[in-house]
Amino acid sequence: APLAGRFDVLVFADQSVRSLLEDSRSPALPPFYRMALGEDGLGAVWDFVRSGGTVVALGAASDLFIDKWPIPVRDASEGLSTEQLLIPGSIVRVQTDPTNPLAWGMPDTTYGYFIRNPFFAVTQGFSSQTVSIPVRFPNADLRASGWVRGERYVDGRAAAVEVDFAGGGRLMLLGLRPQHRAQTHATFKLLFNALIRGR
Repeated sequence: APLAGRFDVLVFADQSVRSLLEDSRSPALPPFYRMALGEDGLGAVWDFVRSGGTVVALGAASDLFIDKWPIPVRDASEGLSTEQLLIPGSIVRVQTDPTNPLAWGMPDTTYGYFIRNPFFAVTQGFSSQTVSIPVRFPNADLRASGWVRGERYVDGRAAAVEVDFAGGGRLMLLGLRPQHRAQTHATFKLLFNALIRGR
């Protein structure tokens, strides 16, 4: 059955593209929990968005939509080695656009927890898509606390991107996971706003 009409928002937790598309072979999991989305499931999600639905992707799940859908966003962290970039669990500064519904109720500047997260660059898109950046990393002075190597790769990049489609659907990519282990109180609103925005 189509997803539209049954759901308002689909949330994809932080996991790799491979684990989202390919069934698990782990004998520790019951068979029902080994099933992945697959290409057919991804097609159903695309139809859902084109019918006005909202998709929220957290962390690495963003790469599924960047890789498979025609959206004007790329993962700017892709291909960087740990010698170039290593932020293994640090507090970083972020800037928000409080006029954007995804950042409603947030201060202009706040903090987030960064642990090997994707971050984004916006590219040329289709006229049927509108892209906004509700949360970005500052141009300088990224590190608030912890270990940061390769700050220059992150400076000025998008921490969250919203793609609005002509049919009313939207895709929200939250590279900086707002709920990581329920530790990041400063960024919880990003997830709550994303869920409310999809209704």
